Amino acid sequence: MTDQHYIAVVDDDESVRDAVTNLFRSMGLTARAFASAEEFLGSGTLEHASCLVLDVQMPGMGGLNLQTHLAGLGRFRLSLSPRTATKLFAAGHCSPAPSAS
Repeated sequence: MTDQHYIAVVDDDESVRDAVTNLFRSMGLTARAFASAEEFLGSGTLEHASCLVLDVQMPGMGGLNLQTHLAGLGRFRLSLSPRTATKLFAAGHCSPAPSAS
């Protein structure tokens, strides 16, 4: 891997991971897919990830815990400021609303 910046897509669902990664690539962006937070952390390329797309619910470390871990390392602090270069997008599982009794 070169020192080129990329979008990291971290999702345990292969079909979602592939679809999101391919969407970014179709727009001419560089994206890399990771099947777990642990795979992303072990990739050795954290410093080149300029954007994260995280699944909230994954086996092992979920997206919110990954973001907290990265913030503790001084990377990828969640911010809504438009001046912040790095953004965090969290994608989660939808659950049906409970039925009224």
